[in-house]
Formats: sequence, structure tokens, C-alpha cells
Amino acid sequence: GDPADAVPAVAKMLATTSNLVSVIGPSGDEATAVAPLLDAANVPFFPTAGDAPLGQWTYRSFYRLVPPDDVGGSAMALWANQKGYKTAAALFGSDISTQGTVPTLLAGLTKLGSPRLVSNQKVALDQTSYRTEIEQLLATKPDVLFSELDAPTASTFFSELEQLAGGTMPFPVVFSNALLEPVWYSAVAKAIGGPSVLAKYFVGPNSIVATSGPAWQDFRTALLASPKDVVKNPAQYDFVGTTQADFDGANLMALAM
Repeated sequence: GDPADAVPAVAKMLATTSNLVSVIGPSGDEATAVAPLLDAANVPFFPTAGDAPLGQWTYRSFYRLVPPDDVGGSAMALWANQKGYKTAAALFGSDISTQGTVPTLLAGLTKLGSPRLVSNQKVALDQTSYRTEIEQLLATKPDVLFSELDAPTASTFFSELEQLAGGTMPFPVVFSNALLEPVWYSAVAKAIGGPSVLAKYFVGPNSIVATSGPAWQDFRTALLASPKDVVKNPAQYDFVGTTQADFDGANLMALAM
């Protein structure tokens, strides 16, 4: 997940791995850093990464099976507009992957005209407190908050937000599709009072994924057969688009071989 660590790791892999056919990944955090290395080595790769810049560059060996992040930004703006919110705030992490959603979110809000953006903050991840940022956010009194923060940051931020807002969430939160993962759900729910609070105040766009049919059944059978030392409770990933994308990538590689 760290570009600085990923680049030498990928370089070592390419230099020392014989008969390397393809790569599942990388993820959004390091994709833009290592994509040039994989492409230069003519190694096909299937990122579960929505980074918008990947769609603007030409990589001969690049295959993306998940929607780009910038589609999610447009969807977030449209949802808030359809709900009739008048004012909105944006609060996103400062890392490259997280910021990929912001441009089309802002463009969508501008095009739609409503809700009107009253605050736009970029925050450092994994801090021990966000009191200053929260006080600035609350002062703008938005109807809705757009956000993408990793699980540890979101747990800290939204727990503090509840406390400073008098013990309750002060507004609904629209989070990006990059956060549609069980680990994120459980961590944030625990921090803010449980799954019922999460379900009441948080919503996010999701790409349509298969939930039935022979192809999905093959995927689910393979998923549930995963060894316990590889993944705990594999059934939680039944309807996760990135998991299906990894499975599809592996099948595409096998068929190509």
C-alpha cells in the first residue's frame, strides 16, 4: 500500500521471478507508482484500483475490471442532488488514491448547481485527533458530507465528530465506493455506536456486480473454498466488486495462457 515500498518490491520481483506470467493487482494506493514498471516489463496486470490517472495513460499491459474512482465522484454528487440537499462539505484524505474521487465530485456539484459546497478539506491520514478539522466543518453547517477516509482515520474522525456534535451524527455522510469493504464497515461501526448508526447515516455508491447465475455461482464456490489461513469468513465477500474483479482477472489470465 505504500508507493515508496512498492516500487523496489516490484523491481525485485521482476528481476528475480522466472516465468512471471501476470499480476493480480496492484491496489489503488500504489498502482500509479508501479504501473510503469509492470508495463515496461510486458507483464499484464489487473489492478483493483480506481485511480483516475490510470485511465488517461496508455499501458499496453493494463487491464482494469473495476470502475474508475472519478465515476464514483459523479455518482456521489448526483445522489445528493436527487435527495434535495442544499449545502455540502467535502472531506477527503490527502493521499493520491483518495483524492482521485474529488475532481469529478466537484465538477458534478458545479454542473448540477445543488448542493452548494461550503467546505472542502484535505486531511492527513492516521492522525490521533481531528478536532480542528471537525470544528471548521461544523462551523459551515452542511446538510451532507462527502468523504473518503481509510478505516483507522474514519474511526477516529467520526467518533470525534459525534462527540463534538453532542453525541450524535450531525448530518448524513456520502462515502466513496472505495470504502465498500467489510473491514471498513466493522471498524467505523464500532467507533460510532454500532451497525444501526452506520446504516442510518452512511451511504455510498456501488458498481453493479453479479449476485446470481452460473458464473457467480462458480465464483462463490471457489470463494467459500478458500483456506481459513488465507481469508477469514470468505462469505462476506460474496457481493464485493473488487473480489469478483480479482477472480475474473485470474480466469482471464488462465484462458489467455
